[in-house]
Amino acid sequence: MTVEECYAVLQGNYEEAKNRFKEDERIEKFLLLFLEDEHYKNLCEAMKEENYEEAFLGVHTLKGVCANLALSALFEETKTLTELLREGECNSAALESFEKVKEVYAITRKAIKELKNG
Repeated sequence: MTVEECYAVLQGNYEEAKNRFKEDERIEKFLLLFLEDEHYKNLCEAMKEENYEEAFLGVHTLKGVCANLALSALFEETKTLTELLREGECNSAALESFEKVKEVYAITRKAIKELKNG
């Protein structure tokens, strides 16, 4: 799988990433670092513990990472959840949004792992 194909699978903006990082090798380097990022894990733990202020911080940071890497689909989902958790409270819309973040995150991770494995 090429970097461009990976972006197609994870519904990212390859052209934006290419403009930012210039070379596919650099894009791939940062995508692989994404696999090690702890913010998603922190978000999940905070949601499980019903610590919505920490969940907000986790999803807000994850949103920034997604923006920088032009991971458009995951960015949009994290942006929605960020706004829903902004006040440090959770409702049914936030829980639904969190489920969508988990779905898109799984797709994103899978695509990056496929890129990593060639």
